[in-house]
Amino acid sequence: MKELAILPDFKGWALHDHWGSYLAFDQCNHAFCNAHHLRELQFITDQYQQPWAHDMAQLLLGIKAEVADAPSEVDSLSPERLTHYETEYDAILQQGFKANPPAQNPPLTKRGRPKQSPPKNLLDRLDKHRTGVLAFMYDFDCVCQVLPHFS
Repeated sequence: MKELAILPDFKGWALHDHWGSYLAFDQCNHAFCNAHHLRELQFITDQYQQPWAHDMAQLLLGIKAEVADAPSEVDSLSPERLTHYETEYDAILQQGFKANPPAQNPPLTKRGRPKQSPPKNLLDRLDKHRTGVLAFMYDFDCVCQVLPHFS
């Protein structure tokens, strides 16, 4: 990626999926694609029948609607609304973690990490990267560059 000059000198907001290679570039801010999250949340709702996934999708869509309706002269949701949404986000994550506790003695993957279910993997990402998931409500002026996924 350094040779392709995708991110080495980029200093703004980078909007991407959770591909770990992008996170090695720490001179920019990372926002995460909620279209990807919404697809994963729908999969978890459909395949695992876990209500938290539907609730999280509705929360993200509700925040998006509020951001879209915000006056053009503001660059963020109000502190009260940010706190409200952060609290809801955390409560939904906790519901998800309750429905998906860590497995006892899980088998290891090829990389040596414990194998987890798709819902637990998504929960871990949404928890670890919550600021990047919710970046769109914190900074309306962030100019996000969508990054391609190279395999």
